[in-house]
Amino acid sequence: MLHIFGRYFFPDAIRGEYDTPEAHLDLIRALASPESSGIIFPRGFAKSTWERIDTLHDVVYGLEPLVVFYADTGENAAIHIDWVKSQLEDNAELRYVYGNLVPDRKGGKGGRKWNSRRIKTTNNVTVIGGIAGKGRGINIGGHRPTKVVVDDGETDDMVRSAMRRETYWRWLNEVIDPSLDKERGRMKVVGTIIHPKCAVRRYFEEKGGILRRAIEGGKSIWPEYWSLADLFRKRDGYMGADGKWRLGIGAKAFSQEYLNEPLGDDLTMFRLEWVDNNTWEPGDLPKLPLMDVVMALDPAAGESSLADDYGACVIGRDRSTGIRYVLWSGKYQGGIGSVTTDKEGNKVRTGAMLWFHDIYVAWNPTICGIEASMTVQAFWQLVRDSGEYRVRKLAPSMGVGGKNAAKVERAKLVEPLVEQGRVKFSPAQGTLYEQITCFPSPGVKDDVFDSFMHANSLLDAGDAKMIETKPTVTGTSRIKTRNF
Repeated sequence: MLHIFGRYFFPDAIRGEYDTPEAHLDLIRALASPESSGIIFPRGFAKSTWERIDTLHDVVYGLEPLVVFYADTGENAAIHIDWVKSQLEDNAELRYVYGNLVPDRKGGKGGRKWNSRRIKTTNNVTVIGGIAGKGRGINIGGHRPTKVVVDDGETDDMVRSAMRRETYWRWLNEVIDPSLDKERGRMKVVGTIIHPKCAVRRYFEEKGGILRRAIEGGKSIWPEYWSLADLFRKRDGYMGADGKWRLGIGAKAFSQEYLNEPLGDDLTMFRLEWVDNNTWEPGDLPKLPLMDVVMALDPAAGESSLADDYGACVIGRDRSTGIRYVLWSGKYQGGIGSVTTDKEGNKVRTGAMLWFHDIYVAWNPTICGIEASMTVQAFWQLVRDSGEYRVRKLAPSMGVGGKNAAKVERAKLVEPLVEQGRVKFSPAQGTLYEQITCFPSPGVKDDVFDSFMHANSLLDAGDAKMIETKPTVTGTSRIKTRNF
């Protein structure tokens, strides 16, 4: 019943008129369970709030003689203790129901401790704060801890070092665990997965517990506070009411902090250095008439702000060296648009149709592959029926030539080319950079990456045929002189 206790006594901490989300009930049950466990929860989803309420609940009911709370710093541990302390001092409703648990004497020899590091209430419950990874086990007046909570004890700097990760792991298992009360002591290791081998993940795998992500089954686990739109804005950024762009935290940070899916190089197919070390500048490009140029497009399945993006990629392959240059890549979000004819007989395009047309005219590819499935047939049909473009239909998550392959399998065909520096990228193409270095991850959009893979498969299938050209078009100039 902790959620009722929390809502009644702490309306300032738990706002909103809605039923407690299932994810928070899951968190509450995990904190109160009598076993040691790992609790993995997304950042910003009220984890710390419920931890404080859980501690205070243990205090007022006298459930735990000795509670120890560890955080990454002494300041963060003190924030937890100070909140519990201030509620016991100033929350009138709490004091009315449970009585005054604040001791008369504050410190001093023979008195009860009452500060930011340690408190002892009149019903003989002691709560102590400490720094994770430091110190020995605790024994107060013959009492060993019956409950230890280690909250976000790991830092980004710590987990980068295998030695520091192991030292921290040994502290949990060889220092804190043996110090627990023999009969009923348990430890709750709480946090987010900031590294594939971080302690909270290892503890969860060994002891059990819960693992929750901000988005599960395509839905937010706390929709009343974090809607899907809010989460995507947090990741991707958004335009503020003042017309200024607010930066998002990016796919990598979002995947780690909100989805508990850290994207280290050991989890992604395309390493950062493969892309960073193989970039091109305008002066590096071969003359465009000497390259086979292909374009691929991955249409969006819907038109809402939460839908996928349209992703497009243009790649040129040097006929003499075989090196591939990602000439352009980008995304578009919005409606499919239309193509109409004005009074003068000129075509007027809007939406994604205009976006696509401008890219096509700018690069004039030998062939343009367009992914088409049940959900994106409309875009393919509009482009095909116009008769203006050299296009080929591509099946979703497939290469060309009828080879049915999952995205990961298809990516394996291009992975060695990228690793060996046979694909060159532009530093200006930030969206592709983010998506390729995060792949595969369920929390990162991959529309531009999909178009990149499709463009490569068109080259591999031999669809970029030799063409006659008029001489000397170089750099990233518009291609106006190619003859087909």
